[in-house]
Amino acid sequence: MVLINGSSGIGTGWSSEVPNYNPRDIVNNLRLLLEGKEQEMMHPWYKGFNGAIVPNNRNGNYTVIGHYEKVDDVTIVVSELPVGKWTHDFKVRNRFTSWHKSMFS
Repeated sequence: MVLINGSSGIGTGWSSEVPNYNPRDIVNNLRLLLEGKEQEMMHPWYKGFNGAIVPNNRNGNYTVIGHYEKVDDVTIVVSELPVGKWTHDFKVRNRFTSWHKSMFS
C-alpha cells in the first residue's frame, strides 16, 4: 500500500519519502515477478495531475513541475502547483521574489 499511497516521514536520524505509483503498474510488476520475469521501471504517478514528473538521474530522484502559462511579459497563470506544494507557500515565495526584483531593478 505504501507504493500506491506514498509516504513521507522522519524518524530518529532518518527520513524517507516514497512517491505514489500507478496501481496498474504495480499489479503488472507483481505479475511479472510471479512469472519469474524482469520487472519494469515504475515512475511516480498522481491521479489527475496534469503537470510533468521528470527523472533527474539514475538514483530515482524526480522533479515535479506544475502547469503554468505565460500570458505576457509580466503575467504568468499557474493552473496547477507541483505535487506536495501548498498554495500559501507558493504565494508567499512569489510575492517576496516579485518584491525583491522590483527593489533592485
